Amino acid sequence: MMGGANGAPEKDISMSTTNDFGALSWPYETGKLELTAADGSWLTLNADNGDPQSVMIEISTRDGVTETLIQPWSLWTENLRFEFVFRNAWSSD
Repeated sequence: MMGGANGAPEKDISMSTTNDFGALSWPYETGKLELTAADGSWLTLNADNGDPQSVMIEISTRDGVTETLIQPWSLWTENLRFEFVFRNAWSSD
């Protein structure tokens, strides 16, 4: 297995989204993105938090310790843009 960042071993990560996550416009106003690692830790970005300018982030360790944050989408703007990745998957053409 190839090394990841800083030579750390890569870990298997699964991703799931609701169909509406990132489908319409930035910032995302609906849907969820969930990332789950092989060790059971996970991260969820939940756009359905009642404020279209922010996202609820839940992070859980493999031991089940969970932390919840609410951050403005502006902090994620440059690093989290999925419309190009998912556009073909969601289009009906």
